[in-house]
Amino acid sequence: MVRLDIAGMSTRDVNRKLRELILQDDDIVVENPHSVHNFATALKGKRTVSVEGSTGFYTGGFLQGPAIIIKGNTGLYTGDNMSAGEIIVEMNTGSNCAPSMVGGTIVVKGHSGSRAGWGMKGGNLIVCGNVGLWCGKMTLGGRIIFLGEVGKGIGESGAAK
Repeated sequence: MVRLDIAGMSTRDVNRKLRELILQDDDIVVENPHSVHNFATALKGKRTVSVEGSTGFYTGGFLQGPAIIIKGNTGLYTGDNMSAGEIIVEMNTGSNCAPSMVGGTIVVKGHSGSRAGWGMKGGNLIVCGNVGLWCGKMTLGGRIIFLGEVGKGIGESGAAK
């Protein structure tokens, strides 16, 4: 297992280093994420990236294969346009989790904000807690499972009524 302390690193350097490490034979543990935005974007491969803390906006965007385990919260747009892999969030996500997702699986063990699963085309989104307004709106495919309470407008297509 490789440990990567990202305190003080730019987002670009964090993602560059993750792309290098993911080609090696070990899984990666990320320390001191300090809610970094655009974390683990466009990663390819089969390794597991464990994050000891929370991440910010666009975590796992355009993910193509790895598993990302966040032992905290994530911000808006977790798994944006994700096509393969897995994101497990031990706590909560902000709004717009799994937007336009086409494949892979996202599991949120806590709650998610409004618009979770908006415009999904494939993949799986599982939220163990509550979700906000307009979740699953304009979704064309995939599976969405919400185990808690849901807000208004769930699953609407956006068509005028």
